[in-house]
Amino acid sequence: MKVAGNVAAGVPAKAAPGYDKHSLKPRRRRHAPKAPIWAHNILMDRVPYRALGQNYFDERDKQAVERPLVRRLEQLVLNAPGAA
Repeated sequence: MKVAGNVAAGVPAKAAPGYDKHSLKPRRRRHAPKAPIWAHNILMDRVPYRALGQNYFDERDKQAVERPLVRRLEQLVLNAPGAA
């Protein structure tokens, strides 16, 4: 039987690209924090900070919010007792 890597020498086997070598789960990508980006933009543009509000993303793309809600409502109606 062939073993990946040199286990006797303590050399770990290489993982497939994008996968953690200790499990079969894909690696989690770490994203840069957004605060330095907006702080830089505010300072460079010399504009005051403006809060976007709670509904900013809902108002920005109403269809993206509406689609899952409609789909869920349709599932509830179809699974309701007495529905024909």
